[in-house]
Amino acid sequence: MLDTTPARSSDPRARTDPIPTRHHGEIVFLSYLDGHPFEVVACEGGHTQDFAFTWCRRDDCLFLEEGGCSLGAKGSQIRPAAFSVTNPPVAEFWMADGWTLGDHEGNTVSPESLGYARISAPLDPDDPFECAREEGTTYCRICDDSLPGDDLCVHLFWSDHGGLDGPGSDAADDNDWSRFKEGTLALVREVGCARSLARMLRQGEPMDVFAYDGMISVHYRVKIAGRDFSHQFNGLIGRSDIEDPANWIRSLGKDTPEASRQTLEWLDEEIARQDARRRSGEAAYVVRELGCRTGHERVPFEEARRRAQALRREGRTATIVHLLPPPVYRAEVHRPDGDTVVFGLTGPVRTRRRDYRMALEHPEFGVVCRGWNSEDLLQELASEIAGRAHCPVLIRRSDG
Repeated sequence: MLDTTPARSSDPRARTDPIPTRHHGEIVFLSYLDGHPFEVVACEGGHTQDFAFTWCRRDDCLFLEEGGCSLGAKGSQIRPAAFSVTNPPVAEFWMADGWTLGDHEGNTVSPESLGYARISAPLDPDDPFECAREEGTTYCRICDDSLPGDDLCVHLFWSDHGGLDGPGSDAADDNDWSRFKEGTLALVREVGCARSLARMLRQGEPMDVFAYDGMISVHYRVKIAGRDFSHQFNGLIGRSDIEDPANWIRSLGKDTPEASRQTLEWLDEEIARQDARRRSGEAAYVVRELGCRTGHERVPFEEARRRAQALRREGRTATIVHLLPPPVYRAEVHRPDGDTVVFGLTGPVRTRRRDYRMALEHPEFGVVCRGWNSEDLLQELASEIAGRAHCPVLIRRSDG
């Protein structure tokens, strides 16, 4: 049998007996990565349990994960996670007397064959369970750090596509980010930041975002390539359809070259479309001052630019905005008798008192209800109709 017992050490801190803990019995195996606890095997009442730890460099904090990362122990043999064999070894470990190391097949092996160097005493005399936060972490490949799930870096975000996403996630393996193209372009059209965002990416700058608490909800200060877009982004708070694209453009910078390159290609296509529309003379532009229109008339781009320049010469803030065509939806009310009544969801809708973003209407019955938000609110409005009609309502996006 391979002897893995360390030679007697002259280190006065050397320890051979298990380390007692308050809640997990006695520690018989403790490994370290970069000087921080990585894996612990504890024994209590003749039963062993494996625990995994991660170190968050950003927060300078140790985290205890839910479960271990090895095969634990069998009998008096501990089977830790294996590392590549390097010189010097990747990891260090301390182990109490009476225990041996094994591989995943149960063969007794040397520490070096698993990528470990054995040490005679724990690096830290404190119980690692008492020093750690019991919370799972997520690894960011860009930051090269493990981060708590409720406080991720900008390269990671929880996506509506399902699960963790972003340039720092495992989803970056294939480097195909086309799933964010449609949402990103819809966002930049609504905010009007395509050119500023393209300039930011070419300069390798990050998006400047600062969150602060308002009286009712969180507000954001947003700058892209030095230009302030806070008003536009704060007007979109609560819109679930913009969360993924907003998180996506926030994740980009000089440390995300491939993701930035693909996004730049989308933006260049969008800017080319904008340039063609401006040259066409299409009356699709208005001038806004501090977020409010200076008039409801849509004019060609050159006329909008002339009006904006006149306002700026007076020391006023003026922004040229391309008004997007209203979205077209279908709301189908399916009656129990098999008939279907189709309602059209359109916008904007003007009344005597205010403008609404969208409305639910029918050629025969007229406008049924109006709203400001997009599909989320429309689903709620349709549910009200379904409740009154006692039949289901299905909302679909339609091309016409």
